[in-house]
Amino acid sequence: MSVLFHVVAVVSMLTISTLGLILNIYLFRKFSNKPGKASAFHKLCLVKTIPNSIVCASFLLWVVPLSVLQPDYDKIPRILNVFVGQIAGFGAYVTGPLLELFMSLNRFAALYFATRHLGIADFPLTGFAIIGAFGIAVLYTALGFRPNCGFVFYPATFTWDKEYTECATGMSTLIFYTVVAIATWTNLLNVATAIKLAVNKASR
Repeated sequence: MSVLFHVVAVVSMLTISTLGLILNIYLFRKFSNKPGKASAFHKLCLVKTIPNSIVCASFLLWVVPLSVLQPDYDKIPRILNVFVGQIAGFGAYVTGPLLELFMSLNRFAALYFATRHLGIADFPLTGFAIIGAFGIAVLYTALGFRPNCGFVFYPATFTWDKEYTECATGMSTLIFYTVVAIATWTNLLNVATAIKLAVNKASR
């Protein structure tokens, strides 16, 4: 690894993680202090800043220092490496796409279903969706704390990766297909929303 690549990589991660953390904290405060009753989409946007902040903080406080110091992998406390990897790489990583799916579902439902006429406008669906997303995140995070089943950072190669065991490989496969499934449904809902908007505009 060249010195130039090392410097560029560290500076890039430091800059992006710092700006990302500052921006998401600002948005969290902005959304939290908005007067009046929050809409479902507003709540989802507010909560979405939490996994974003976790990922940015993980890079800023863990990845960047390790990348600068370049310790031998065996000298990095495994429990800390797994903890950060599971929180950011599994928990927050799956929470973000889930919340984006719910945002797409919110837009889809607003266009295709007149929920205000169905008597469920005041039912806390958004709250249940948020709790469900974080529940799945906690489950995925906890599964990685089994022996030799974690997701860790390797400073020598600047990469997050699974531990090289059968259990960790299975977890990596699970998170991959979970995110692919979520992304597929999110994009299908977005396409359906775009089609509805185009049809509505053309019919005016």
